[in-house]
Amino acid sequence: MDTTYIKPFTSKFKLYVFKERKRVKLTVKVSEDFGITYLWDQEQFEDMVMNWENEWTGKALGSDIFVGPKKNENKERFVRFSSSAQFGCEHRFSFSDMSWLREEYINQRDNPMPWDK
Repeated sequence: MDTTYIKPFTSKFKLYVFKERKRVKLTVKVSEDFGITYLWDQEQFEDMVMNWENEWTGKALGSDIFVGPKKNENKERFVRFSSSAQFGCEHRFSFSDMSWLREEYINQRDNPMPWDK
């Protein structure tokens, strides 16, 4: 048995909607072996994921969050996701990343998941 194995983060987001507790856990991949996890009240997460195109400001548990579309000097569009608490961090996502996150949230919200038991 290889005791040095670490299961890598393979996708940009890891999302769990815990319907019974009305909570959402979102982990954002930073590297294969590091991710940042945000815990949300489900209502706040749903508001963010449905309205980020209009520069959403609100809260994940313990963090102030800003999410909104931005353009760089070449007019290329991306999404800024900023968090501030005891420290701050900023992620950059594509519009398709955010569309995937919205679709995955709706899928988990509206369908039974293995962790719903």
